[in-house]
Amino acid sequence: MSHSTKPLEQLVEHAGSFAQLMLSTFGEFYPFACALDSEGELSTLDASEDEQNPVSQNLIEQLRELVRQSVPTAEVVATAVVYDARVQIRDRDIDSDAVVIEVDQVAEDPSIVFMLYRREGGSIEYGEVLVQPGTGEQYGAR
Repeated sequence: MSHSTKPLEQLVEHAGSFAQLMLSTFGEFYPFACALDSEGELSTLDASEDEQNPVSQNLIEQLRELVRQSVPTAEVVATAVVYDARVQIRDRDIDSDAVVIEVDQVAEDPSIVFMLYRREGGSIEYGEVLVQPGTGEQYGAR
């Protein structure tokens, strides 16, 4: 990936592509996290889970904590926590499955990206990609 690409774009491209691959191959995926360092290198952060079929919400919380812990110890410029969810956006009358990508960055405002999709027969059809402001938990108050 190009170093000139913004961290948000790099993480969304990487995380979204991996999530889409997992959905098309297995029909689901476990939540995961990734980080982008100052050299533009992407890495996957893995939460250890002793259970064979962990509860997604527990895994998401573990990944968020792992991201918070990794930020001060590395040259991390952006992180993403990625999971599959059902989203409702009332003002747009949207009720859809989505790949959710919570992106937090050092130099930019945090964002939450929703890659909407629906299952059609045996395949998955992707729709809109929506972005809203995130919480910025990892890098503290802005």
